Amino acid sequence: MMRRMRRVSGIHRRRRQCLRRFSDLRRREPEHYMAMRSLIRRYESDDSSSEESSPAPSPIELTAEEEEQAENEDESDEYATSALSLEVRQEEEAESESETDSGTEYAATAEDEVAKTETVEIGTQTEPSITQLIDLRQALQNIVEALALIGFSTAKKGYFWHLTDLHLDPNYKVTSDPGGVCPSAGNQQVTDAGEFGHYLCDAPQTLIISSINAMKRILPDPDFILWTGDDTPHVPNEKLGEDAVLEIVEWLTNQIHQAFPTTKVYSALGNHDFHPKNQLPPHNNSIYNRISELWSPWLNNESLINFQKGAYYTEQIVNIGAGRRIIVLNTNLYYDSNNATASLSDPGNQFQWLDNILTNASQHGEKVYIVGHVPPGYFEKKREKSWFTNNFNQRYIEIIKKHHEVIQGQFFGHHHTDTFRMFYNDQGVPISTMFISPGVTPWKTTLPGVENGANNPGIRIFEYDRTSLQVLDMVTYYLNLTYANKDSPRWEKEYRLTEAFQVPDGSALSMHNVLEKISSDPCYLQKYYEYNSVNYDLVTCGHICRVDHICSIREVDFAKYNECLKTESSSHRPTLEISLMCIVISVYLLLF
Repeated sequence: MMRRMRRVSGIHRRRRQCLRRFSDLRRREPEHYMAMRSLIRRYESDDSSSEESSPAPSPIELTAEEEEQAENEDESDEYATSALSLEVRQEEEAESESETDSGTEYAATAEDEVAKTETVEIGTQTEPSITQLIDLRQALQNIVEALALIGFSTAKKGYFWHLTDLHLDPNYKVTSDPGGVCPSAGNQQVTDAGEFGHYLCDAPQTLIISSINAMKRILPDPDFILWTGDDTPHVPNEKLGEDAVLEIVEWLTNQIHQAFPTTKVYSALGNHDFHPKNQLPPHNNSIYNRISELWSPWLNNESLINFQKGAYYTEQIVNIGAGRRIIVLNTNLYYDSNNATASLSDPGNQFQWLDNILTNASQHGEKVYIVGHVPPGYFEKKREKSWFTNNFNQRYIEIIKKHHEVIQGQFFGHHHTDTFRMFYNDQGVPISTMFISPGVTPWKTTLPGVENGANNPGIRIFEYDRTSLQVLDMVTYYLNLTYANKDSPRWEKEYRLTEAFQVPDGSALSMHNVLEKISSDPCYLQKYYEYNSVNYDLVTCGHICRVDHICSIREVDFAKYNECLKTESSSHRPTLEISLMCIVISVYLLLF
C-alpha cells in the first residue's frame, strides 16, 4: 500500500511539474501552447489498435517482476496523461468567458503584431537574431521535456546497432611468452594475457564473437546495423597483404551475417581495410571489387556499382517507409595519411556526389543519416591531431552547414573512444551532431603523446524516430575486459544518454546542452571522460584534459579549434578538487 501511495504521489508531482511548464508556455508562447493542446487531444482520440499493430521492439529483456513493474508504470503514465489533459481543459473552460470577452481585442492585437513582423522593405529579408533562434529552440525543447515527464510520445520508435573498429588480430594467442601474444602489440611485452584479449592487443576471435553474440542477445531484431570499418590489426604492412585483408573482412562479414541473417547492414570501409593501409584510392580496384561481392547481400545493384567505383553509396532505409536515406561515405579519401588523394581537390568526385544526393533529398522531403569511418576535426586525446587535410575538412563542414536540415545524424568510428562532434551555423546555433562510437578492440594506441589510450570493448544501440530519423536516445554496452578474463564475459549497460546527461533526446540542441554541461560542470566532465574510454581510464580529467575534449567536441573547423584552445586554456578552473569530490560522492552513493 505504501509503495502504491508513493507511486501515486510521484505521478501527481510529475503532473504538477508539467502543468507549471504548460502554464508558463501558455503565457509566453501562446502559439506553441495551442499546438501542444491540439497534439494532446489528437493523441487521446487516436485508435489504440493502430499502435498495437506495429509494436516497437524492446532491446531490454525483462524479468517477470520487471514486466509487472513496467505495466504499473505504464498505467501510471496513462493516468498522468489523462489527468493532465483534463486539468488543462478545466482551466481553459474556467477562463473561456474572459477569453471570449477579450477575443476581438486579442485578435486585432495579434493581427497588428503579425503585420509588424511581416513588414519588410522590398528586396530585403529580416532574419531572427541568434537569441531569438535559441529561445525558440529552447521553447520547443521545453515541450519535449514536459511530454517526456508524462511518458507522452508520438514517435514511431525504432532501434539500430552501431558496430565499429573490430580490428581482428587472427594471430592472438594466450601464452606465457610476453613477446608472443599478439603481433598488434609491436615490441611491447604482454603479460597476463586472457582468453578475451589484452589492452595492448587488438581483438582476438573470441572477443569478436562475444560482442556479436551480445548484440544478438540484447537486441536480436534491429531495424538495421551500421558497421563503420577498421577490421584488420595494427601491424606493419609487410605483415599483411591484400589476401590477408580480404580474409579478415570475409570472416567478420560471415560472423555478422550468421548472427543477423535477415538484417540489413550498411557497412563502410575503414583506413585499415585496404593494402597498403590508409592508401584507399578514388577509383576502382581489386579490393573494392572483392569486398562488394562479400557485401552483395546488403547492397542493391546501384550501390554495388558505386561501391566498386569509390567505396561509397546511398540507399533508402529498409522497412520503415520511403523518404529515409542512408549515405555511406569513404572518408578515408580525405585522411591526411592517404598519399593517393593528397593532391586531389575532390577525390572520386565524392563531395560533388554527396552535395547532389543531399540536394535531391531536400527537394523530395527526405531525411538522411551520414555514415563513415574517419571523422573530420581533431582527436580529443591528442592536442592538434587532426585526421582530414585542411581543404577536405573545410569542404565537409560546408556541406553539412548547407544541408543540415535534411541530415538527422552522422555516425562515425576510428577513434575507438566514445565522443561526439558539434556543428553550428554562422550564427552559432547547433545544427548537427556527429556521434563517434567506441570500438570493440581494446588496443592501446601507440600515437605519441597519448596517455591511457586503451579502452574497454563497446557496442551501441541507437533509438530513433522512424518517421523523422530524429535520434531519441543511445545506450552503450561494454565488456570489462579484466573481469571477462578472470571470470566470464559479461556485456552490461554502461549508460543511457538521456539518463546520464539529463537531456530529452539526441538532437543537436540536446547534444549542445550535453557539451555545455561537461564544459561547465566538473562532475559531468568526469562522467563523460570515463565514458570516453568505456570505463578504462578512470583518472581525473584536469584542466588540460578538459580543454582538449571541450575544444575537439565544439570546433570541427581547424581555425576555430585553435581559437578555442587559446580561450579555454586561459580560463583555468579548479577542476581537480571538484572532480575528486564528485568521485567521492559517487562512491559513497554506490556503497551506502
